[in-house]
Amino acid sequence: MNTKITFLSNSKNKVNKMFLVKDKSENREKRILDFVNKDPPISVILAVALFEWTIRRAIISLNNKLNKITRSELKEIYSLKKYKDYWANNISERKSAKRLPEIIADWGKVIEAFNLRNRLVHGCRLEAMPVYCIRI
Repeated sequence: MNTKITFLSNSKNKVNKMFLVKDKSENREKRILDFVNKDPPISVILAVALFEWTIRRAIISLNNKLNKITRSELKEIYSLKKYKDYWANNISERKSAKRLPEIIADWGKVIEAFNLRNRLVHGCRLEAMPVYCIRI
């Protein structure tokens, strides 16, 4: 499957290719870094998406459950806290492995990136999502 993720760029409304399913990790990371100076919000969104994809792949690989069951359970996971909890309950508990915040070198930065991505993607309604909103 060579599914392509695309978006409209701010620069002259041209369509840019994001990632192909077959892309190597290094190419995805380079693509993210290419956007850091050109369009920083896009780089944040892509970086968090790549992080989520990587965590999901690790969970599927390390979990003792059938892939079909794990994938079904992952459909309900959409926040960093839920990833952390799922990992703790299904990977750390069963494999005596470290928890996600122990594995990820700078967990605080991951939290910041997720919060920023959520503000960019979902907007900011203080009463609905106080964790994602920062008053300026």
